[in-house]
Amino acid sequence: SEKVGTPGDKKQIHSSPRSPDRRGAAGVGMNTAYLRRCADEERRAKIAAGFTIDGMNMRDASTGETLWEMNSWPSDWHVAEIQARVPARILQCPAVSRELTFSSVEKVANLRCEHRVYLDGAPDPIEVWDFDFGFVMPGSRNTWQTTVEAAGKEKMLRPTEASGRVMVRTKFTDGDATIVESAVRVFYD
Repeated sequence: SEKVGTPGDKKQIHSSPRSPDRRGAAGVGMNTAYLRRCADEERRAKIAAGFTIDGMNMRDASTGETLWEMNSWPSDWHVAEIQARVPARILQCPAVSRELTFSSVEKVANLRCEHRVYLDGAPDPIEVWDFDFGFVMPGSRNTWQTTVEAAGKEKMLRPTEASGRVMVRTKFTDGDATIVESAVRVFYD
């Protein structure tokens, strides 16, 4: 307990454990914020542990022809760099459709996917794509299809210039909170 007197009095402070109901408003706020952050971190870790990529394909958006497909993702996809060998003609498509199949053990309130495309490890991305999926039911398997339009022939890199030098960094988030990240190095064959 604390004993505090008038300005002229000597102050004696005795420390003892405080129960939560005796804390000041600032102490409760700080403690509540800390506990909320811990709960959020625990929640994100649970989502990440149960979030898997089951497969992905890319198609020519105008014809529907599948140009690249990967049906078995490595179990360490979120910690190790993945290599993707994609046909060079994908760079000639005016638009590419990407279909991602994923599973989630946990509920995700607002799933988002942020792609940042880098060339030779440059600090700034050469392309940025952000997609919103929304609510993900717990224990579900989902298919997410998005379409990306090409920047135009004059702005496209040739396959020989880009092959092995392009890194796609993807971040899956629940709102603004990062769930898991991945890195894919692209080779054009």
